[in-house]
Amino acid sequence: MATLERKLSVEAFFNAYESVPGKHELIRGVPVCMSGGNRLHYLVAHNVQRALDRQTVCGPSQSMMNAGVAAEDSVLYPDTALFCDPCDFTDWETERRFYFPRFVVEVLSPSTRRFDLNEKLTLYRALPSLDAILLIDPVSKTFFWHRRTDTGWIADFLAPPEELDTDGLGFTLTRADIFAR
Repeated sequence: MATLERKLSVEAFFNAYESVPGKHELIRGVPVCMSGGNRLHYLVAHNVQRALDRQTVCGPSQSMMNAGVAAEDSVLYPDTALFCDPCDFTDWETERRFYFPRFVVEVLSPSTRRFDLNEKLTLYRALPSLDAILLIDPVSKTFFWHRRTDTGWIADFLAPPEELDTDGLGFTLTRADIFAR
């Protein structure tokens, strides 16, 4: 006899998984356990976070690491995200998620690479507030750069230039910033 899985709402997910050990994402209503990264993964994510922090300290934007981004039936935890919408800066004491990221970064790991480049990327691209997505392969030191235009999304696969052209997003990322040890 087949059983039907009951999908969780975003609110039910936060209520049920707040005290569960380990980190989970909600993907189309289904909780998924996240694997941990290696040292290189964490180093690159931290470097991007520091570079964004240096540039957004006085502006209307704020960068966050591992902030829960809620979509219709999903909660994603990008390695780093930039938030600029004032709605994301209210109710700091009780709100557990953000809704309006402008820019997200995922550092690819061997165990999650395929998922991040497919399912997760599709979910990110559906967020209306998102202008750009940067997926970084820390081993090959390559970027998957996705940016929204008036006609849709443009994707580039490139070796990191000295400075990534962020198309007026209000910050720059350099190869030295991202891969510093």
